[in-house]
Amino acid sequence: MTVGVQNDKLAEDLQSLAMKQNQIYAKLNALLVGKREEGGMLDVLREREYYRDFPTCEEEMPGFREAFLALTAGLDEESIRTISLAIGRIRRIKSTTDRRLPLYTAREDREYREALEHLGGEVLRLSDGCYYYNGYMLPSPAFEPCVFMDKCGLGHLENPAAFAKKDIIDAGAFIGDSALIFSGLTNAKVYAFEPSGDNYELLQKTVEMNGLGNVVPCRMALGKERGQVELTKSIIPSANTQIKNKAVPYFGTETAKVARLDDFVRENGLDVGLIKADIEGAEQLLLAGALETIRTMRPALLISIYHNADDFFQIKPFLEKLGLGYRFKVRHPAIGTVLTETMLIAEA
Repeated sequence: MTVGVQNDKLAEDLQSLAMKQNQIYAKLNALLVGKREEGGMLDVLREREYYRDFPTCEEEMPGFREAFLALTAGLDEESIRTISLAIGRIRRIKSTTDRRLPLYTAREDREYREALEHLGGEVLRLSDGCYYYNGYMLPSPAFEPCVFMDKCGLGHLENPAAFAKKDIIDAGAFIGDSALIFSGLTNAKVYAFEPSGDNYELLQKTVEMNGLGNVVPCRMALGKERGQVELTKSIIPSANTQIKNKAVPYFGTETAKVARLDDFVRENGLDVGLIKADIEGAEQLLLAGALETIRTMRPALLISIYHNADDFFQIKPFLEKLGLGYRFKVRHPAIGTVLTETMLIAEA
């Protein structure tokens, strides 16, 4: 076998390995929630467990009607439909004995298949610990549709130019995937907060390999009080958390520093234009430690509200009661799940 043929064979083997790694990552992600199948069918066992404590009617939670009306008050038609669909689908999942359940519209099926085909076919392994997609590089093949296709919900903001010269807070930065998206949106800094040690190391590699000069990695969690927190590690690295869900498999713990965002902003002289938070159910703790920043700077907010029912129903009314003139939307990307990645979007 000639050297040229050997090189071609090696390149083919490496590409095949990269595709297999991408497929394995996608399958691991599917463990968090039910695995969507072709034709809109859903294996509901995982989602039933994940949302078993999520109320869908008054009988399951006294005051449900008032909570639902407070959440939907003042929202646009798409937001109300998104909320209603999610609650209705969770109710169907909880009430059925079938393992496979048709839940999704033709549009959702199409968008989901297109996302899988697009990312599955275009993520390339360039070298050991370097994966490429559409101008971005990551140290693992963790190119998630909600980040690289839905852009973390940025497309739903009406005035992204408002923070073009302001600092961005990326809470739950994982390995730097969202920081890649945010970096080009501002001439100021992106502060990427990731408390998990393993993820933080990969975040640093992402910053280095992409030359992200305005991204500042911060190994800490953001919460209500300064101190430390014990994180539980998940088999899905993006799901490491201080607030566990019984449906998610965990295998160990680690300790991380906790800072209050208000203190961090004041001590570093930041002018915050955007806060994104996807921190596995600790979003309300972050907001409690960020009230001064929110009140004085009124940044745009991209807040995950899908990790538990309390976040889903309470975060929007909580922010609304601050009386800061925020306009709210609720959006859920078509990524093959009932509620995962549902986001509250707020602009003042």
